Amino acid sequence: MIVWSVLIAVAGAFCLALGSALQERDAVRAPGRSVAPMGFLVHLARRPRWLAGTVGAGAGVVLHLVALSGAPLTIIQPIGVSGLVFAIMLSAFFNRRRVRPNQIVAGAAVMVGLTGLLLLFPHTAQTPQMSVGTALTLTGAVAALGGAAYAAAHWV
Repeated sequence: MIVWSVLIAVAGAFCLALGSALQERDAVRAPGRSVAPMGFLVHLARRPRWLAGTVGAGAGVVLHLVALSGAPLTIIQPIGVSGLVFAIMLSAFFNRRRVRPNQIVAGAAVMVGLTGLLLLFPHTAQTPQMSVGTALTLTGAVAALGGAAYAAAHWV
């Protein structure tokens, strides 16, 4: 079960990286100089690549959650960091560039750090429990922070 969860987590990291790489292309090429106006978001929402990136990122989140149902957080969560390595490769591919040496070094550092974390953390088979109230509070806090970040970006 843990092996499948790890493979699912890697697939989730890839999907998140793919979604981010697709969205990056449209966000960088979008008209305007600020990111917070509604017109910017409406423009992005009309772009098929942006929408495909959103679907990819959503699939990555779902796969990550599925992976968490079969393996401990201390195994699955660090695997999400491998998405950075995927993002380096996908960004280079989409922009028709070679991966630069400093990006290779950074990707290697991520993988070394990931391996270290996986070896360092204790892994238990206990299934974590979260109450509905805690889940709703966490969801509300994330939504509020996202809204605050959006408002701050608008004013900065």
